[in-house]
Formats: sequence, structure tokens, C-alpha cells
Amino acid sequence: MFCNLCASVPQHIRTDKQHEHLQQVGVTERISQNAKKKPIWVTRFRCELCGTEWRHEDDPRNHVAGWSLEKAPTSNEQPR
Repeated sequence: MFCNLCASVPQHIRTDKQHEHLQQVGVTERISQNAKKKPIWVTRFRCELCGTEWRHEDDPRNHVAGWSLEKAPTSNEQPR
């Protein structure tokens, strides 16, 4: 079940909006397209409150890049 803050994160639109309980997981990945295009930057996050896992894609050429849900917590998972 999402916390209220995760429920308010807009998905699949280009925005940097996030909430203060999202913690970065790992390092930001740089995905190269080719020499003429700018790279795509992908960062993964996990909510400290509810355990929801998020992916943020920074790609100015993609109008649906931005926040996307990677894994929603199930009702029997405990937040970590």
C-alpha cells in the first residue's frame, strides 16, 4: 500500500517532483544513445515510509520520461 506522499508523485510526465522520504538506491546510470544524442540518466529510489520502489528517467526527448513505479509494496510487506 502506498503512503500518501508516494500516491502524490506524478508518473510518466517530465517532472522532478519527489518527496522527502525517497532515498536513492545505488548510483545514477548513464545510458548513452549515440554520439549525436544526449545520454539518458536513470536513478532508482525507495520510499522510507512504505517501501515503494521508483525509477526516475531524465530524458528531455521523451515526453513520458520522469517518475515510474518499479515495485509497489504488498500489504504484508513491512517498510524498511
